[in-house]
Amino acid sequence: MPYTKQDVQVINTNIIYQGFINLELVELKFKMYNGSWSSVVKREVAKKLGAVGVILFDPKADLLIFVEQFRIGTLSDKRGPWQIEVVAGIIEPYITVNDTVHKEVLEESGAKILALEKITEYWVSPGCTNEYFHLFCAAVDSRDIPEFSGLADENEDICLKKISPEMAFNEIYSGNMNNAATIICLQWMKDNYIRLKNNWMKLL
Repeated sequence: MPYTKQDVQVINTNIIYQGFINLELVELKFKMYNGSWSSVVKREVAKKLGAVGVILFDPKADLLIFVEQFRIGTLSDKRGPWQIEVVAGIIEPYITVNDTVHKEVLEESGAKILALEKITEYWVSPGCTNEYFHLFCAAVDSRDIPEFSGLADENEDICLKKISPEMAFNEIYSGNMNNAATIICLQWMKDNYIRLKNNWMKLL
């Protein structure tokens, strides 16, 4: 029988830092597979709001659209801390996942969503954070998409990249597009590309 939340005893939780990301120190015990309880363990948890990621597809122009922007977590990348990614954004409290998808696509790309399909959802890095991602594919008209975008009050500086599906699929294992959400979206897109192109072509 699989273990549940009832098989964890949280002893104490302390907030270490509060900011864009909150850091908590949690002391707990958990049920072990031999039936006994673990000793008290301490774990730091980066607490974040959930997020969405959206790969944009123009079926008529046969283009995938990505965003390129500075990312602090990749400062040590020898190629530099700019990442090519799918459109993404945080799910603010009291805003639905679907509304967040439409808001982020409009803010980051300037495009309106013509059709939307769910890809998957997943824990980003459950060993150290509670961040949870929802991934989608959206049909858009790439003629609506500028070269640059971003909200000045959020210090966003975004370059939009229009790439053929064939070229993008070749990047799945190249290491050039090396963040999880983008790789997952590309893997799914490769499997569903023909179906989506046929179904969404009539939208444009």
